[in-house]
Amino acid sequence: MSDRDKSDMASAIPLVAAIYLSADDYAQLIAAMAASKYAHIVEAATEFPTLDSGIDAIGQRRCSAIDGRPLSDFGDDELLAAADQIVSEGNPSKASRRLPNLGLEYLLRCRSHH
Repeated sequence: MSDRDKSDMASAIPLVAAIYLSADDYAQLIAAMAASKYAHIVEAATEFPTLDSGIDAIGQRRCSAIDGRPLSDFGDDELLAAADQIVSEGNPSKASRRLPNLGLEYLLRCRSHH
């Protein structure tokens, strides 16, 4: 994996975990991440040490926009189409910045439907 891939993956782990895990399970995950041999994973554990910090970060990311349009204004199908478009453009830097927020928004919507 490239350094960018590791960094993106590492920060996504606690944020996705904050959607699905209890506080105790989240704490166990963060403890395991903090003990990792990979610096990016340790940094992510430090950045999001508690379930509340992960939830707060998700809230901030949900306020992001694509081309000036808030993610909350996108329909589910539009989120998926935007993700497909970003990937097809072949710009790793752009994808790295935008895809995690699109993914989190989509996961949160899926979670609320169940």
